[in-house]
Amino acid sequence: PLCYFNDHLLWLQDDRNAVIGDLSGQNAALISGMSLSGLNVVAVTDPALHRHPRDYIGGEEINVIPETVQNSSIRVSGKWEKFRIEWEPVISVNYDQVFYEVKVDTLDQGYSGKPQQEVTTDWYVGYHHVENLPPYSRLLVTVKAFTYWGASAQVRSFVHSPASTPTVPVNPRVFVSYSRSPVQDKQEIMAVFRWDPPVSRNGVIEGYRVKSWLMAPEGEIHMNDSFLAGVENREYIARQLLHNATYFFEVQAFTVMGDGPTTNPVQADLDVETPVPKLLLSTPDAIKVTDCDRHENQTLSLSSGPPVDVAFMGQEGRVFWVSEMQELISSDMDGGGKVKMLVLNGTGLSITVDWVGRYIYWSEMDETGSGSAIFRLDLSQQGSVQPELVLRRNRLIHKVDISPFQRAGIGHLMTRKTNTGDVRPFFTVTTVRRKRESEACNCPDNPAVGQAMSIDQTDPGNPRVLWVDGWHGDIYMADTRGCHCTVLVNATVNTETGLPPTSVTTDHRLLYWSNSTEGRIYSVVKPTSAAQRQNKELEYMSLGVTRIDVSGVRRITALGLHLQPYPVRKCLWPQDPEAAPTLHARSAQSITLSLPQPRRERECGDVSMATIEYTVYYGPAGGWDCGSSLHECVSVVTYSSTFEVTGLRPFHRYVFRVALRNYYSDLERISPVIGPAVILRTAPGAPSPPRNVTAVVLNPTVVEVSWLPPQEFNDETVSYQAMHGNRITWALGGGESCRAKPVLLGLQSRQPVAGQWEQQTTVENHIEAGATLQSRLDQNSSKRQLIFEHHVLMLVQVHWRSEEMVGGERRKGEKIVSGTSFPDAIQTASLSLLAGQTYFILVRANSSNSATSSDSGEVQVQMFPEPNDILLLYATAYSLNISWSPSPNVSVVRYSFNLVILLTASTYPGLRRPMSALSGIVQPCYLAYNLNISWSPSPNVSVVSPNISWSPSPNVSVVSLNISWSPSPNVSVVRREIQWCEMGSGQWQNLPLQDATGEVKYFMRNLRPKTQYTFRLTMEYAPFQELYVWPLDGRFTYETLGDRPSPPGVPKVQQLGRDTYQVWWEPSQENGAVIDSYSLEGMEEGGERRDAGNHSAQQLGWDIYYNGSENYWNLSKLSLSLKYTFRARARNKHGWSDYGGSSRVFDLTAASMLADSGDLNPILYMVLPVGVSVCVLVVCALLYGEWERRVRGCRMDRQMIVACATDKLAGL
Repeated sequence: PLCYFNDHLLWLQDDRNAVIGDLSGQNAALISGMSLSGLNVVAVTDPALHRHPRDYIGGEEINVIPETVQNSSIRVSGKWEKFRIEWEPVISVNYDQVFYEVKVDTLDQGYSGKPQQEVTTDWYVGYHHVENLPPYSRLLVTVKAFTYWGASAQVRSFVHSPASTPTVPVNPRVFVSYSRSPVQDKQEIMAVFRWDPPVSRNGVIEGYRVKSWLMAPEGEIHMNDSFLAGVENREYIARQLLHNATYFFEVQAFTVMGDGPTTNPVQADLDVETPVPKLLLSTPDAIKVTDCDRHENQTLSLSSGPPVDVAFMGQEGRVFWVSEMQELISSDMDGGGKVKMLVLNGTGLSITVDWVGRYIYWSEMDETGSGSAIFRLDLSQQGSVQPELVLRRNRLIHKVDISPFQRAGIGHLMTRKTNTGDVRPFFTVTTVRRKRESEACNCPDNPAVGQAMSIDQTDPGNPRVLWVDGWHGDIYMADTRGCHCTVLVNATVNTETGLPPTSVTTDHRLLYWSNSTEGRIYSVVKPTSAAQRQNKELEYMSLGVTRIDVSGVRRITALGLHLQPYPVRKCLWPQDPEAAPTLHARSAQSITLSLPQPRRERECGDVSMATIEYTVYYGPAGGWDCGSSLHECVSVVTYSSTFEVTGLRPFHRYVFRVALRNYYSDLERISPVIGPAVILRTAPGAPSPPRNVTAVVLNPTVVEVSWLPPQEFNDETVSYQAMHGNRITWALGGGESCRAKPVLLGLQSRQPVAGQWEQQTTVENHIEAGATLQSRLDQNSSKRQLIFEHHVLMLVQVHWRSEEMVGGERRKGEKIVSGTSFPDAIQTASLSLLAGQTYFILVRANSSNSATSSDSGEVQVQMFPEPNDILLLYATAYSLNISWSPSPNVSVVRYSFNLVILLTASTYPGLRRPMSALSGIVQPCYLAYNLNISWSPSPNVSVVSPNISWSPSPNVSVVSLNISWSPSPNVSVVRREIQWCEMGSGQWQNLPLQDATGEVKYFMRNLRPKTQYTFRLTMEYAPFQELYVWPLDGRFTYETLGDRPSPPGVPKVQQLGRDTYQVWWEPSQENGAVIDSYSLEGMEEGGERRDAGNHSAQQLGWDIYYNGSENYWNLSKLSLSLKYTFRARARNKHGWSDYGGSSRVFDLTAASMLADSGDLNPILYMVLPVGVSVCVLVVCALLYGEWERRVRGCRMDRQMIVACATDKLAGL
């Protein structure tokens, strides 16, 4: 900025310094300071400089600087031939004149005139170059207001010149398409009339007026109502057109200035379908629809993962695509209803749709990255449907397509039928035909094929395969046999057109291809004649290639209902089935059917068909069954040609009928086709569950389970043999019960099936009772013969599990019971379980001809507790004092229940003779008659009135009923005893407990010191009169205490040599402790002889001659003139034993004289052999006694005294 001040000029040099100089700019001085910074403007404020003019009268403050013209006030008025530019004048200046500087620039590219610039004092200017300016041209108007003293800022505004009527719309065209329905013969014709905006709009187009009329075959013209189309629509759709009429369309645009001229009438040829060309394409982020006529892209759906390939089903308005996120996704054609249908196993490579059969096919890469597979998904099935593997290859399948009219899927130019597994190279047929020389095939042999491939479906009777030459990039068309090939696009002629393509597709008129690296879609008109198809150069096509820029395009497919034609109606839904369902497999509870295929017309050929929905009707055969009326049937739906009907009864006959339908029959509302009926039978199976399972606790570790056989054996012909280990219960004529192990031989029969009795074959059944049973039978009835009608060999498993945890786990187990079962024959099995536990028991029945089984309901049983422990009160060296108390709920009482039933001759029809004729012989317990007896005893086991209920079977005629009953407490014990045995002897002896009701104590005397004795209980529980031994281990083993040794033997003197003598004695018994010392004492003849054991040797006159561990002493230091008597005692850790007996008097002088005289030797020679013989006999006798004691058990030399008392022990 530059300022004038008193003949000087002032200006800014920079943001920190100002300069002042004279009017010539010389003699300048610098104005600066420490506080000056960031300077933008410099001005001089001096009132003397702002003087009022001479003609100023006074009053308001003078303003000579104009305000800025309002931008919004700039406008155009007039007609396009003559108009002016106006604005709102500035009124803020109150002294002198305001001037306006105006500049007008024309922005239309076609205008060649110069900009108009002028200064005026008016608030408008006229435009002077109208002769060269088109209507509604865009103008840039710049206006600035100024006075002699100052100016406002410039204002710029874009305006248009006045509008006029538009010119005629260009490129009017009509597309004809048929709205197809696969189940209707009549097709709705629809015409889409389109146009482009006028070349010169001459204003803002307000809309378009469309006029149409039809000319009838007779020449009569019918005008239709005009249609107002929107500015952006530029499309008019005429629906439900008449087949035999000719339609004409024209359009005109209009603005605020009026209507423009109309286009020339465009005729719609209804005989030729020419739909709007559209493409469905995939980009890295979305699925889009491209309108190839208008070159417009519409985003159909944004994808969560980059889409790889896309397909559509036009009739149902659905789009399908696979993404790099390994997802199969579908949506409606308008973008709504987006659903993730499936998660793929690998990355999808390609996708196609069989719109007739309603299948989706896709190829996906396997986990190795080098192989791939083709899968398909059935859209006709409801619910959760799993994909089906079509084929697998060790190479990548880049593209897959399908022809519903020939069932030939094409992928990487490999082909196979969809209903077979044969895969072959597409071009191998060429070589075969050339060898036959019957047809001139021109397709190359096994060419290098690019990744792009498609099938031209526009002609359903003659589909064509589009493929790309991998080396040169040419696009070929071939027939489905791989014989005749035609070049459609020559890459040499059509350069810079994205060849070789990454995707190719076609519609009725155009061939499209794209290249993902260029982001473009190319199209060209297909050759329509055979001559054009034979012209391999097709030079005219190079001039007709159009381009559409679509960023990121990956795969394309032509879109439209016309590209998915349907066969004739009768080829879409199933006709009458060729046959009834047949048996594929069977089991006891199911029958697998092979369902019939529908009958197809010959002209349908290999046309794909939507999946058949089979409705299987079935029910039991016989009488008014499912074969007579479907209301008697159970129905199930399946889509498989083989179907398993479950929930059937084993070995029963069933009626089956099948009805066929599919998607198109439902669309046409055609009633399902029902085939003929067939009767099939299930296989023999598991019997019905065992009945009336009961469990009776027999003792603390044994429970007896009883049950009735199954009501139904579910088998045809059975036989059986003797089985060991099976308990069968028999009833005697006197009401007693027994258990025997019979031998069952040679019985066979046939069971009635489905309510009808077949011919029966029965042979004799021989039963031999065991020897234990013979004493109860009549002596003349050692072998009896009984005849039965129904029986079966069965394998029964009794399963059990505990309620409580034992050892950190829940115990469970099973027991197998095999043998022959008869109707209403009670069977039993015994289980060994843990005492005091709660168990749940069930019975599982298995037939001999079936691997399946059936379980009964569980029954709960509480096992008896173990008896109380046998306690040791105290022990001594020669006695034990033990104690045992019976359980409070155990009493030594046994009660019995007897039932006697006298039956008439008609009681059991299966018997060859009446029951009364069997008096005195064994009557089997399986002749049960639903006898239910219940009773409620008082807690003190004294029953006043028992409650007994009984109901016979319907076929039982009872003459008389004799019942005797007596209650039993919770646990009844017939007999109980305590047994004891010395450890290692193996011989048990009894301590009676029959009448003991409270605590019982035993005092056992005369036992061996330091010896272990084992105790146990033996009990018999009613009614199971078998010995129960508890415990089986030696937990109640008690030991007597140790004691002083027993007295040693009487000392004896023997001569070892001349003048050498030895005193020896029998060793003492240790009594539980090792003897560590012997003491030998002697007394001279004439001393006091006393055997009182507690006096010391000095008090009794005895002298100690020897202390040591040996049981002998060599005589020494004795006087030869004296006689001696000896005695001995032993010592262990418990103390000294009593003295043993005193020896005879020993005269040392006499012994020496006898040795000197030599008379001793003859005596020794005579006595020594006799002594040796006696010793040998004694040793043999001792060995024999020890052997006899071990064999026969615990034989004691002393008397065993047992004292039994409930309070105090007598004699203690």
